[in-house]
Amino acid sequence: YFKTNPNECYLIVSKRFGIDPKQIENQLKGIIMLDEKMNRSAFTFAAGLQSLYGNLQRVGEFIAEHSGKPNLEFDTDSLIDRQFVRK
Repeated sequence: YFKTNPNECYLIVSKRFGIDPKQIENQLKGIIMLDEKMNRSAFTFAAGLQSLYGNLQRVGEFIAEHSGKPNLEFDTDSLIDRQFVRK
């Protein structure tokens, strides 16, 4: 819907946050709204950045590295709920 009606979407979001629609438009520049195919790809297990799993793994590594606890480990895969994509 966003791809075909961006101005309406900016207006909807701007009302929710109480700011000008132009501000929403500017904040979303460079942001890609994933369609169904892109979501299916993003929710697959892969090491690369095209996968949410790969992305979160890298975030987890970054947090561990900068937390002062280099052996810190947590299951980033458990943070992802892909049930809506499977349906």
